[in-house]
Amino acid sequence: MDRIAHIQEMEKKQKRISIMISASIDAPPSINLAKIVSIDNRVYDLLERARKEKRRKDQTYINYRKELEQLVGWTAKDKRLKSSDAYEVAHQALCEALRY
Repeated sequence: MDRIAHIQEMEKKQKRISIMISASIDAPPSINLAKIVSIDNRVYDLLERARKEKRRKDQTYINYRKELEQLVGWTAKDKRLKSSDAYEVAHQALCEALRY
């Protein structure tokens, strides 16, 4: 393959990748908060504690986020919660609970 053909092929691949990325960004999450809580009730408990939290400091958010990361996302123990969608949904709920 000559250099021009190679560049054209790379451009086509980049275009396909950007289409896939934009499609995945526009897609709704494959999981919702109700499903997350039904899988692991500790997420609900964490969110309830966060709602009652009086301190509104960055460190408070960081502490809750670290705890949340153990329950959902790539480090979750339950394989059904090992996804960025699960983390995104739960993280958004945490930010809302903390009014952060």
